[in-house]
Amino acid sequence: MKHLAIFDKKTIQKIFSGKKTMDIRLSRRKVLPFGHISSGDKILIKETGGKVLGEFNAARVISYDNLDSIQLEKVKRDYNRFIKMDSLFWHEREDSKYGTIIFIDKVQPVLIPMFFKKRDRRPWMVL
Repeated sequence: MKHLAIFDKKTIQKIFSGKKTMDIRLSRRKVLPFGHISSGDKILIKETGGKVLGEFNAARVISYDNLDSIQLEKVKRDYNRFIKMDSLFWHEREDSKYGTIIFIDKVQPVLIPMFFKKRDRRPWMVL
């Protein structure tokens, strides 16, 4: 399956430099990509308000259902060195119940950055 994921410029730089080797999506409700992404899927990297700049493969996916504060703290402790998110990110998501961790593999920039017509504010789409 193919996906479109929205990232800010700073996060995209971390992905392309190899500093960020995992992505995490946390939410209070079951929203994409929860339950809709698998190992081997391809993810297009789109900058917030900008173009598609690259892609990567999901090498592995871990999903969390009914997270509580103890489990979320364990996820942060075990994976944040790969996820590379700051304390504000974790604080803003401390009431999340669902989570998806995506192991990033085979990152490639696109030869020609392209616009993708998207009119909503969803940070993830299945294509």
